[in-house]
Amino acid sequence: TLSHGRMWPSRATGMIRSAFRPSDDATSYPYNVPANALAVVALRSVAPLLQAKGLAELAANCSDLAQDVEKAIHTHGVVKHSTGTVVFAYEVDGFGNYLFMDDANIPSLLSLPMIGFLNNTDELYLATRTLLLSAETNPYFFSGPAGKGIGGPHNGVNYIWPMATMVEAWTAVTDAEVLNHLELLVNSSACTGLIHESFHTDSVYSFTRPWFAWANSLFGDLILKVAAERPSLIFDA
Repeated sequence: TLSHGRMWPSRATGMIRSAFRPSDDATSYPYNVPANALAVVALRSVAPLLQAKGLAELAANCSDLAQDVEKAIHTHGVVKHSTGTVVFAYEVDGFGNYLFMDDANIPSLLSLPMIGFLNNTDELYLATRTLLLSAETNPYFFSGPAGKGIGGPHNGVNYIWPMATMVEAWTAVTDAEVLNHLELLVNSSACTGLIHESFHTDSVYSFTRPWFAWANSLFGDLILKVAAERPSLIFDA
């Protein structure tokens, strides 16, 4: 899956290279934008802890690296899509080539507010989100009788990942959006009481992984968030 085991050619951008995505699938281009966004958040989070432990130089290096990566994301990871919309790319190579898509696994472009890189009303994020949630512009956005949502190359075409539906709910602006996503999540369990890895667009009963710990844990986290911020959606239903 890699070019001679060393990834595809790339040019220095200031971002961190990776041969693999959060899904463990190989990258198409070496700079995965959402992974770099998470690195920015993590580096900024650890810097105060290092400072408190007397590791001032290391803390400063973390802060400087976070600033450099964030700048590189906005310089090389923001592109003009063929629709004319300016968006975050999913992956880039530093030569001007980019891949626009999203993968259900976190970090994803859809999850940028969730991981703390920006807020869910950011204009660039909203423009990106609109294209991510459309089959016309995201090759891994699927819809059918069983529902609609983002999947990914890991399980292939027409498999929606509940994890991505949770991220949609987490980053949604309105109560109506959140409620729709919660209803889809409940339906996607196929009467098993558990969240699956993915389900087919034709039927929630055609699913992968009957029990997927990551997704089940994330669902619990989502419910706690909704209970705290939008309690009426749960307790008044």
